[in-house]
Amino acid sequence: MAGRAKSGKDSGDVRAQHQGLAARFWGVRGSAPQCGAGHLAFGGATMCIEVTAGARRLVIDAGSGIRDLGWALCREDVGEIDLLLTHYHLDHLLGLWSFSPLFRSGTRVVVHAPILETGEPTEILRRLFDAPYSPLRPEDAGASLVVRPFQPGASFEVAGFEARTTPLTHPGGACGYRLGWRDSSLALVFDHEHGGGTPEPWLAAFCAGADVILYDAHWDEDVDYAEHRGWGHSTWQAGLRLLEAAKGGSLGLLHHAPDATDAVLTEREGRLRRQHAAGFFARQGEAVRIGRQPAAAQASSGSERLIARTMAPSSAAATPRMQAVQPKPSKRAPSAAVPASPPQK
Repeated sequence: MAGRAKSGKDSGDVRAQHQGLAARFWGVRGSAPQCGAGHLAFGGATMCIEVTAGARRLVIDAGSGIRDLGWALCREDVGEIDLLLTHYHLDHLLGLWSFSPLFRSGTRVVVHAPILETGEPTEILRRLFDAPYSPLRPEDAGASLVVRPFQPGASFEVAGFEARTTPLTHPGGACGYRLGWRDSSLALVFDHEHGGGTPEPWLAAFCAGADVILYDAHWDEDVDYAEHRGWGHSTWQAGLRLLEAAKGGSLGLLHHAPDATDAVLTEREGRLRRQHAAGFFARQGEAVRIGRQPAAAQASSGSERLIARTMAPSSAAATPRMQAVQPKPSKRAPSAAVPASPPQK
């Protein structure tokens, strides 16, 4: 069973041993948190991903999974946190009400917030902490919440990472991210609905050569997508087509539907792997690592999933909880402008 993510000192030690790009999944569910015996392996917390490279850190989205991450950051005594939001639907924001660093004196949380058709980001986040929705604001506890709006399509540097962004197709709008560090890259494309049987050229260009693409797989084309067309979410089949068009390395699927049980997701993952052995459905508490890590770290990281761009050492297969995979060789995306992005829904 995939347990909760390692945190505190243990989590810091593991990151220190692996200086490459990594992503830990604190929440992988979409639309609403879910709990119960059928949701233990993949987890029930909504979207929150911690991206690290050594001591560098970014947080993507503030779903209910950010609560446990918050406690881990407090144990590490982290004073400043960069949070990147994809959009403002509550399943991606509701964790802010219980994100402990926001209510800790002296903490500074910088929110990088896309300007979407849903409204001005600073005002949206201010209302989130207004009565009757919240009894306490961050400033009441001595913390600082700084909002930095940007237009999707912008590129910027944040916390030592190179960040590129793109608008996605989702009701009210959403923003995708491509994060780069040294020669590694990670594309995050969720809360997006594909436009047809062929991947959109602008999105394939955005994801071109990414080592790992994390993609929205809320639905399954063979099961439930047809009746939910237009709801703003995609399928693992569309993600696989995007990976092939972008010539990416490995495909990770997330934003699982609340009603998708462990049995359902395991079956879908099996079908994915028959076509793409390096693919996986993300599990809460696990991580992907891009690049080689020391053998000692591999032997001790039972909940780690290794995504290697080069040959993984043979000892990587010693632990059943870690899976060493060989994605296709990848190159960083060209710096040329990405083709025209889609109209936001």
